[in-house]
Amino acid sequence: MLNTISKMPELFPLSDYRDIRKCVVRKQISIIYTVKDDKIELVRVWNNKQNPKKLKD
Repeated sequence: MLNTISKMPELFPLSDYRDIRKCVVRKQISIIYTVKDDKIELVRVWNNKQNPKKLKD
């Protein structure tokens, strides 16, 4: 998945929070990232079973 993100970072949808994108790797795991200029910044690897309100912390 990281290879796909690096080649096509806009492929995955924007979230409702800032300019954050979310790539669902598996049902339980997502990669949360942002694109700034020509750089991709990994924000976190997220367990989808967690409370999504924790993402805003």
